[in-house]
Order: sequence, then structure tokens, then C-alpha cells
Amino acid sequence: MCVGRVCRDRRGERITIASGHCCGLRSGMQHCSILAVNDAQPLPAQVGPTLPAGVPQMHPIRSCCAILALAISSTAAAQHAHEHGVADLRIAVDGATVLVEFDSPLANLVGFEHAPRDAAQREALAALAERLHEPQGLLSLPAAARCEPVAIEIEVPGHEDEHGHGHDHDKHDHGHAHDHADEHADAFAAWEFRCESIDALDGVELRLIEAFPTIRTLRVNVAAPGGQSSRRVSAARERVAL
Repeated sequence: MCVGRVCRDRRGERITIASGHCCGLRSGMQHCSILAVNDAQPLPAQVGPTLPAGVPQMHPIRSCCAILALAISSTAAAQHAHEHGVADLRIAVDGATVLVEFDSPLANLVGFEHAPRDAAQREALAALAERLHEPQGLLSLPAAARCEPVAIEIEVPGHEDEHGHGHDHDKHDHGHAHDHADEHADAFAAWEFRCESIDALDGVELRLIEAFPTIRTLRVNVAAPGGQSSRRVSAARERVAL
């Protein structure tokens, strides 16, 4: 099942991309929200779905039709905001592919949100980028599922080297924090996994709060073949069923 995509250009204007096309990683496109399309009602060639008010935007990774969209309710979406001590995690499963997206205020991860002012702060941002490039330390998929990361996308405001190593990435801008004048900035990570034994994927153990203790609450939204769910996690390690 492919998905239709509603994107925004750099002026913030909505752009509709027909089903089967990838709007991510294209010049001039800043944000991409992915909406599931009912197989019985395919998208017209030039017309796509309207993005529900308040739905938080999913950032694109290189796969176009491999990722199942997260259809998050407006109620859950309304909670998506820059809030210290709170972070957001989105998990989507489609076929043998798993996409995990993580958004957090930068202060939760390094203790500050302004542009780095000294070597210590630059080192903290570099260390964060390296840590986000190692998803195995932040979440654990069942060994029996035999899942391996195939693409990683990282954004750490203030850190110059925002592209991955050992994976196929483009360095690009999602507009998380262009202007640090208001000292609000968010870090973002997207991890795409390919699983050889997807039937064994029955859950994910989350270790993000253990890794970043300043996060008190992790808002988790899941879209998987078994259905969609939303919950709040506060334990250092907690398993989320799929």
C-alpha cells in the first residue's frame, strides 16, 4: 500500500504529492506529513488528502512507499509541542520495514538550546549526534526479528555534521531550529530498520529515558498491522507492544 503525501514548501504553503511519489529529500521541500490512503479509494492523479488540523508532521526518510503512515488523532496531536521534560516517539511498521522517529527539545538531551558558546557545548552536541547514530543503545527490537538499521537521519541544531555515516543520507533542513534567538531548539532522529523475520517483531523496548534522564515523559504513538495506539512512557526502560 502506497501513501499520499502532503508537503509544505519553504514558504509554508501546502503541496500535494500523488500516491507513489516521494516528497522527502527534494529541494525546496521542508516538511512532509504522511497520510494512509485506503486501497479502495486511491488518490486522484493531482489531488491528495487534506492534512487534519493539528496532526504533527512526520519527517521523511528515503523510503517512499515502504513506510506505513502514522494516523494520529487530533487529540494526541494537540499535545505535540516544545515542552521541556517531554519528548515524542513515533513507531510505524509496514511489511518488513520499521520506522522510528524521535523528537525532543534539545535541552532534554544536552541541557541547553542556544547555539554552542564554547568547546564543551560543541563537544556535547557532537556526542549527542554520535549517540543518535547508534539506535541500538536507545531502543531494542527482538533479536528473533533480525532487524538491522538501513537508514538513519539525524538533526542536531548547532552541530555542523548532521548527516549520517555508513548509511545513505542527504544533508538537509527540516526547519527545526533556524533561528536560535528565542533559544528553542529540537533534536530529531529517524531510524529505519529492515527485519528478516518480521513475524517475530512483537514489541520494542524503549531505553530513551534511561539514556536521557531529563526526559520525564515520552509520548509514544504506534501504527502497526495490529492497530494504532498512543501511550505515555515514564520508566527508564519500558516495552511497547506492536
